[in-house]
This record gives sequence, C-alpha cells and structure tokens, in this order.
Amino acid sequence: MKQRNIYQIKVTLCNEPPIWRIVLIPGDYTFTDFHVAIQDSMGWLDCHLYEFEVTNPVTGNREIVGTADDEPFVSIGENEIISGMKRKVFEVLSIENNKAKYIYDYGDYWVHQIEVEDIRPITRNSKYPQCVNGVGACPPEDCGGISDYKFLLTTFNSESHNDKEVDYAQNHWHRYLSENAFRVKNIFFREPPSKQEVPKEEYQLWMRKLLQGKICLDELKQDLCSQIPYEDIEVLYDCVQNKPLYYRNRALGILSLCKGIPHDNISEYLFISRGSLLRNLKVYQSKGVTPIISDKGKRLLKHDDPAYKEKLFSILHSPPSEYGFNRTTWKQVDIQKVMSDNNMPVSKGIILDLKSLHITDML
Repeated sequence: MKQRNIYQIKVTLCNEPPIWRIVLIPGDYTFTDFHVAIQDSMGWLDCHLYEFEVTNPVTGNREIVGTADDEPFVSIGENEIISGMKRKVFEVLSIENNKAKYIYDYGDYWVHQIEVEDIRPITRNSKYPQCVNGVGACPPEDCGGISDYKFLLTTFNSESHNDKEVDYAQNHWHRYLSENAFRVKNIFFREPPSKQEVPKEEYQLWMRKLLQGKICLDELKQDLCSQIPYEDIEVLYDCVQNKPLYYRNRALGILSLCKGIPHDNISEYLFISRGSLLRNLKVYQSKGVTPIISDKGKRLLKHDDPAYKEKLFSILHSPPSEYGFNRTTWKQVDIQKVMSDNNMPVSKGIILDLKSLHITDML
C-alpha cells in the first residue's frame, strides 16, 4: 500500500549558498506532519504560517495546502487553503507527480522546492521521520528573506571593517553559522501532529455532523476527493442523508474510514462490529459503491430463502416415516438430515427460525 511506503524527499531552500535537506517520511503523513518534519530538519522555529503549493493528481489543478484549521480560509491571492490535516503525502505526491513548493513565513517568504527522489517499502524497526543528508545552516528567523540573508553572508564574510560594532556583529554572525551548521546528529524530530491522540469525541462529532447534514457535500468532496472519486462521495452522501438506517450506517462507515477515523471509534458510534465495517470496506474497494447502498449482490439468508422455507414446510407436513424414520413426530436432527440430503444444510437455529415463521404464517 502506498501509505505504508517511505518517501525520500529533497527540500531545497537555496542553491547558492546551498541549503538543502533529504528527509525520509512515511507516505501516510499528513501535510501538517510533513511541515513539522521540514521545520525540524531545516532548523526553523515554527513560529509563522506556512503553505504547500501542490498539483492535485486527480483533477490536475493547483491546490494550496496549509496551516491547519477547522475551516478553509483565504490566503494571499484569494486562493483557498485546504487544511494540512486533510491531505496525506501519498494522496498527492508520487514519482510522476514529484514536485511541489513549501512556503514558510509570508513576511520573509522562504520558498522551499520539494522533490520526491524515491519511494520504497518501509523498513521494519526503523523510526521515522529521518534526515539522512543535508548542507548549509538554516537562516535566522525574521532576517528579511533569502536576498537579505545573502546580503548578510556577503557583508559579514568580508574582512574586518575596523569598526567595533560591525566587528561584534560579524563575530556574532560567524558564531551563529558555526552553531547552526548542518549535522545529522543534532536534528530532533517532534511527534507528528496527526499521531497525537485525538479525543474520540472529535471523531464522533464529525460523524454526527455528517448525519445531521451539517457538513455540506462540497465540503465533504474537498475533504475526501483524494481518497475516493467525486461520484462515489455524492452517492454515499445521499445514502447517509436519505436511506434507511442499515444502508446509512454502511455509507457513513465507508466515509468515516476514508476520513481516517479509527475502526474502533466508528464501530462504537454506529453499533456495528469491526468485522462488518472492514467487510463493507472490502466490498466497496472490490465492487464499488452499488453493493453498499442496495441489496444488489447481497447473499440471501437461509431463513429468508423461499426454497428453504418451502422445503422445510413440506417436511413438517409429512410424516417422518415418509423419509424413512420409524417415529410419529419429527426431531431436529431428522429434519437436518433430510435437508442436508436435499443439498440444503441448515443449523438447529435456522430450523427454529423457519418454524417460527411457519407458525406466524398459519396465524
């Protein structure tokens, strides 16, 4: 599965002087997690807003993925920003769609070029993210941007100015570059935001809002379009809003799984078993949305099968001697044998269900 792969990504801030890092991150990282990994590997202090400029692999459109929020907001240029928690790396980036931009601090406007170099299976017992290579010290926060940073490098790398204040600043600058020189061993990664425990109440709130129609279709499409096709989102959304409980729970379960809500939280909220939830997901992945919202292709249960009913009623209305049993009343084991001989094996529970149906029909 793509989300279980490791992405080797080169993050380049500047070519001259060279400032870049190569990081390894899991494919199931959200872009908010990716942002934190970039911050930690570069040496930024994570004190400003950020955004990724990416190409949606489904629509081919340019998207802005950025600072996490419950609702999208408007960025510079009137571009709607999608929460970084709503997009995962494997959903957007690939070997084919391997380039993006990461912009940090709208004031200094640090533009990082993102390039996927390799995608490979996860290595067991390895901890991620990792920074495996890099060059160059990270510029100081709020120093004015890349052009001002280059000016500082040029100014303070020159010979002494015979000015105490300038010489002091020059020494301070050299000390900064020395202390912040890139060293793999000095990089510490924080816990990714998506891996931090989310209260189950938040998951339940999302499912309840969807059931109540407080999440509109357009918002749901934006949230899940990289997971499932628009057409399926429309059908499942309609099912949640308009179909009976049985089908509504199926559709809500699929949408919640695509949202990334843990199985156990969905099972508890919908009062369905984890096994049923995963079977529904497997059916959807293999056969599409139709079997989820209808009985088409659904296996007929034995106690609902007219052929089983007819055969059992025929047996009950016949003496056991007709089937070779030397007794006047039927026993369950005798009925099971006759049914089995007719290629209709049933359990004792099914026989009891069919008998009760027969009695009800007679009444």
